[in-house]
Amino acid sequence: MKAYQPKNIKAHNQALLLSLLKEEHRGMTKRQLAEAADLSVVTVNKLLPEMVDNQWIIPLDIPQKTGGRRALAYQFNAMRALVLVIQFVEAHQKIRVSFFITDLNGAVISTIKEAVTDSKAFQQSLKNIKQTYPSIYKTVVGIPGVEVKGKLELMDAAAFKGVALRSIIAAEISDEIIIENDVNAAVMTYRQDAAIVAAIYFPELFPPGAALVIGDHLFTGANQMSGEIKYLPHFDTVSFPLTLSDVSKHVAASVQAMIAMYDPHKIVVFIPRTWSELISPRTITSYLAAASGAFIVPEITVKTDFSQACLTGLIQIGRDAPQTVM
Repeated sequence: MKAYQPKNIKAHNQALLLSLLKEEHRGMTKRQLAEAADLSVVTVNKLLPEMVDNQWIIPLDIPQKTGGRRALAYQFNAMRALVLVIQFVEAHQKIRVSFFITDLNGAVISTIKEAVTDSKAFQQSLKNIKQTYPSIYKTVVGIPGVEVKGKLELMDAAAFKGVALRSIIAAEISDEIIIENDVNAAVMTYRQDAAIVAAIYFPELFPPGAALVIGDHLFTGANQMSGEIKYLPHFDTVSFPLTLSDVSKHVAASVQAMIAMYDPHKIVVFIPRTWSELISPRTITSYLAAASGAFIVPEITVKTDFSQACLTGLIQIGRDAPQTVM
């Protein structure tokens, strides 16, 4: 086992204190930090000044009262750096791009929605955002497709197909970039301990996609192509958008395929609001019962808030990823 060097021990302990302060938004005193981190108060006292100087933590204006004594508390500085979250959203029969600036706790501090028609307009938007928010250090992007060898493929947004999105973002913002499929991001909102949770998303105009999370881990396949259920046999002769008369059977058949392949504890089905009267857990389970009585049907939830679930998932991904700015 490799021994920690003194510098590594210091960095490790500072990261530990930082993680504790991120979880306790009200702030913590030196003694509280020492007890939670299993360190001595003397050690904590040596670690904090550098963290204050680096602006990772800030002393609270109002000291906390602990055990009859007043002691200065420290709080995680969520505004030390910012995260840019970019979302490609189907709205009004078009793919639109929304930009969200969040602090390090994931709180949205600004929202920018623009009619970005191509990669050049996208790059200009990034340039403008970086000028307004120079402390952005990381970008998280949710795409209706897959990044393959540095380029966007299988994209619902045709103008961005084949675009080296990562390179554009690196040139304008930074090279700290996470690009995730939008359905993968949405399913992260529903992750549950060690549970297997699947999600299926049916856009109104485009082919469906799916995702699977096992505990805290996304299953994306060897080539990041897992979830491209539009290639299932029952879609071979189907054109999109689906006709309303075909919606129920294709949604249920997709759920059946996910159960057969992954046997999840829960399946979340995202549909357009216009399908709400056609699709419900009951209609899906009725189809499954008719198709195969041997199926053990998991918990099935039908949702119409895909855009919000995707955004929440992207923010979680950005917040949970290791922070490299120190």
